[in-house]
Amino acid sequence: MNRRNTDTATNYIFRFVSKTFWFCLCGGLLQAIGGSPRYSDEVTVRRILYTAVLVLFPMFAQADQSISGQWQANPGHGVIIVMDILVDGHWSSETVQNNRVVATMAGTYDQTKTSDTNGKLVFSPITSKTSAEHGAAQVEEDDYTLTSGGKVLRLVSGGDTTEYKRQPLAK
Repeated sequence: MNRRNTDTATNYIFRFVSKTFWFCLCGGLLQAIGGSPRYSDEVTVRRILYTAVLVLFPMFAQADQSISGQWQANPGHGVIIVMDILVDGHWSSETVQNNRVVATMAGTYDQTKTSDTNGKLVFSPITSKTSAEHGAAQVEEDDYTLTSGGKVLRLVSGGDTTEYKRQPLAK
């Protein structure tokens, strides 16, 4: 598909979504306040729900950019933990001990902020491959603190503290 066709398709999709949004909003609101009786109550409710989903969709984001990025922890004993946290609510990590991968996990997380630099993270593994000494992957709840201008992420879980340093993005 050449650039002109791509632009036309993108514009068409944008116009369609925009018209659908305004049609749902205006039609649903008009019916809700007792406007045109030609629409059934079911259609009115459906329009209001569609409008609410379209308006509220950005609020379903599970995280913010402050904690997203590539992080690395060196807790000692030959252990290195590398973790990628994405803004869309997904994460992945790899734990290496004595130059051997002992855990690889990926999943989703939920973030609850208590301030700009503090909050709670709940990591829920979806896929994992762990060694016997590492143990099975489990849901983990951590209190977090961002320090050093967002360059250090401190996770506290069950009294254990792990400090991650933000890594520069690969060029």
